[in-house]
Amino acid sequence: MAEDWEPWLERWTREGLISAETAARIRGFESSQVQEHRLRWPILLALGCGVVALAAGVLLFVSAHWDDLSSAERMTVVLSMLMLFHASGAFVRKRFPALAIALHGIGTAVLGAAIALTGQIFNLDEHWPAGILLWAVGAALGWWIIGHWTQAIFVAILAPAWLSLEWWYFVGENGAAAPALVFLFMIATVYLGGRQWEEAIPLRQALTWIGATTILPLGIALSFGSRTHSVVSPWASAAAWILSVLLPLAISFFLRTSAAWTIAAILWAVAIAQFVHGGIAGYAWDAIGAIGLALWGMREGRSERVNLGIAGFALTVAIFYFSSVMDKLGRSASLVGLGILLLGGGWALERLRRAMVERTRAATL
Repeated sequence: MAEDWEPWLERWTREGLISAETAARIRGFESSQVQEHRLRWPILLALGCGVVALAAGVLLFVSAHWDDLSSAERMTVVLSMLMLFHASGAFVRKRFPALAIALHGIGTAVLGAAIALTGQIFNLDEHWPAGILLWAVGAALGWWIIGHWTQAIFVAILAPAWLSLEWWYFVGENGAAAPALVFLFMIATVYLGGRQWEEAIPLRQALTWIGATTILPLGIALSFGSRTHSVVSPWASAAAWILSVLLPLAISFFLRTSAAWTIAAILWAVAIAQFVHGGIAGYAWDAIGAIGLALWGMREGRSERVNLGIAGFALTVAIFYFSSVMDKLGRSASLVGLGILLLGGGWALERLRRAMVERTRAATL
């Protein structure tokens, strides 16, 4: 199976940047190194399942005996559990680096539970954003000390979550959540669109997965969430909107996301959150956003964005049919229309998706 660098190698050879002999030597060298530096998928699967099972088992064991422990014993268990995983990771780091990374990952995950349990033990005031912030700081320290991309992923998830939760706590239940939703949507867009760089390919791929799995749910939340007016001062609301735009722009500069497409995404998100809501205009704006995502993928040679754009367009059409069309038809007519929509629309969208993906792949070679 072709490696990730194979299309680029062919492109450089075709453009005359390297000779065919050099390309053959590179392929031979990489083929000889693949078994030494890469783990086979059964090992990776075993490590992943082992991490989940071990973390779940420890948490279940602690929760089963939690009520029988005193405060001092609870704190001892929390600290011991936190230190055990990181110490074990440090112990096996030279013998089995992949296992060490997995253990350090468990340790960072357990840090969040340790922070929550510490607050419960000492009856501290409940303010979940502060706990998320401490968790993010711990993950950042782990990234600085260990230097592995798994710790960076914790930071990439926890830091935006902390800022969003602070806003939600600030405005209360009846406050406007639009700035936080726009901020999270833009973070997902930036993660999805950040360009790949050679020294951190696993981190880039993980950020792409985060963006790909969250951009559509966040887009739906922006499009169909309830609209409530902010109960905070205009200055606080303005500051929130400024941060929700400037912080993603700063991260996009670091990840080298296309500035033009990032600004276009910001305009789409702000418009859907503040001005366009419900009705034909809202669904049309959602469809425009999905089409833009697919075109962005074609422009930069990323097929996953094309697939997400087509999926977003299909979701928009389906939601529009169920919410605005189906209830206006009779039972039989609505089912017939649904069948035509699924069969005909699905066939047309799949043909369009395949054509766009083929053009995207051809452009990258």
